[in-house]
Amino acid sequence: MKKALLLSLTLFIVGTSYPADLPRKQIIIYVHGTLMSGVSLLNTTGLYRNDLEENDWTRKCLTNLRENPKIMNSQVALKMGLENIDQRSINEYAHQTLSSNKSRVGAYQYFGLYSGLQQDNLDYKYYTFGWLGGLDKKGRELAATELHQHIARLSEIYDHNCDFTLICHSHGGNVALNLVQEERINPLGVTVKNLLLFGAPIQFETACFAMDTFFETVYNFYSEYDTIQIADKISMPSHKSFHTFVEALSLTTLKDAPNLIYDVQLSINGDTKYINHEMLGAFHQYKRPDTFLKRLSPFPLSVLTPKFLSLFKPIRDAKGYSSTSLSLVPNQNKISLELSTATGRFINTSLLDTPRIDTAHNYAKKSWTPYSVYQATKIAIAMREVIKFLS
Repeated sequence: MKKALLLSLTLFIVGTSYPADLPRKQIIIYVHGTLMSGVSLLNTTGLYRNDLEENDWTRKCLTNLRENPKIMNSQVALKMGLENIDQRSINEYAHQTLSSNKSRVGAYQYFGLYSGLQQDNLDYKYYTFGWLGGLDKKGRELAATELHQHIARLSEIYDHNCDFTLICHSHGGNVALNLVQEERINPLGVTVKNLLLFGAPIQFETACFAMDTFFETVYNFYSEYDTIQIADKISMPSHKSFHTFVEALSLTTLKDAPNLIYDVQLSINGDTKYINHEMLGAFHQYKRPDTFLKRLSPFPLSVLTPKFLSLFKPIRDAKGYSSTSLSLVPNQNKISLELSTATGRFINTSLLDTPRIDTAHNYAKKSWTPYSVYQATKIAIAMREVIKFLS
């Protein structure tokens, strides 16, 4: 009897895995940017003073617009707050059996392709974080408070054995940067492994947060042609927005960063002026049908994040700041990604899985309703909503 108990106890101890021994969950959260920024600009005074009331009519207008699929289905977004893209949906996407209710939603198409581009055997969980999407500073800070709580809860769910990667488009990046302020005010013991910013307006007031060890590595992907990224001159006290961290903080400041910070200029076959704001983070049709990137349509470039991250592995041991360039280059029937320093020194290259991208393109073409092609339709919807509130 004693021998049996001892054997059972031994098997229990040997067979028990503790969180530190288990593979870490990889939590990917997409944070969308400003929605229909023209609506927020209709209360310029409130934006300038950062004193929009909770019941401000522009906020109510945005709340209603968020319910319109013709607006939201071209975003990588679901409902407000944190929403899970479950594994069943990922599997259905892989077999092209998503229901029409899901296939017409950009977020399911996005993470279906994103998951297929992963090249490791880690356990990934996918989420979207939806916020109001207003242009005001206060709205971004409120969204950061909520996102901070969600990250802490997920960390508890996964026994604090998880890594967080945040993919942020436009002002979604400033929502994420404000997490540093939230952790300082209300310490919850959470950190973010990778923060990827796509077209985020780099502003004096939040750029300094990128240098906090709350973020292990910060990647700022930008395009010279992205005029929207630097257009916000009103929502922050400094009234300035930049493409890069080095413009906002200076090289002297950044070189002493305790973490890793990359400014990454994107280009298409060396053309640094081709990529616009929408191409970075929203579903759309690439405007030059002759380009090889039409194969990627309607997906934003941020969907290539798994490939982007793998390119940086050879230089991730360093600390501080680096200015880099990443170009998408046609290579016969394939597309290569080429990473180099700002001075042109080659770092790494990788080929895209073009058959998988072609499959995703064809599936989206037949199953995703490309509302974002008709920008005039979206503007008309927003105008009707505004007129309703003003009448």
